[in-house]
Amino acid sequence: MLDQLRGVSVLVGRVIVGVIFIFHGWTKVAVTGLPGVTAHFQAAGVPAAGLAGPGIAILELVGGVALIAGAALPFFCSLLALTMVGAIVFVHGSHGFSNQDGGYEYVLALAGACVMLAFSGGGALAVDRLWRRRAAVTAGPSGSGLPGAGSPEELPERGAAVPVSGSAGGSSSGRREDLPE
Repeated sequence: MLDQLRGVSVLVGRVIVGVIFIFHGWTKVAVTGLPGVTAHFQAAGVPAAGLAGPGIAILELVGGVALIAGAALPFFCSLLALTMVGAIVFVHGSHGFSNQDGGYEYVLALAGACVMLAFSGGGALAVDRLWRRRAAVTAGPSGSGLPGAGSPEELPERGAAVPVSGSAGGSSSGRREDLPE
């Protein structure tokens, strides 16, 4: 039960943090506008502001959607956490900790949330989990490419009878020679 709750709690966290990033990305793109974002980044002393401003605005939008979907979490969460570190260095750090004074409290919390989510596995309904499951079924436990095929050490000796499913009677036995090396 705790594992199910853990998966749901990660889902809820992903959605909340994703909505926050979508909101901030959308504000940069649709309200401030990319030229305004570039001007803000230049005023803050961000290097390559003409690339960084629009790039971060798009990253916040796309990354927020990826967070909600649970897709490519290590990639997007790592990038979003790094952008929050940049926001601390270039904008909020000089204002102290308190968010009330424009400090870094809020962006530090977002960076921490991104770090936690990056390698969480995504929780319930995460696209990353579906990709991992599909890859595991395709690769099999040993990575052999055969579903359910174990390592050679896990297979019975050559010539030993092994259960084979799919026959008319439900199961029969085959021989080890039929299995790949």
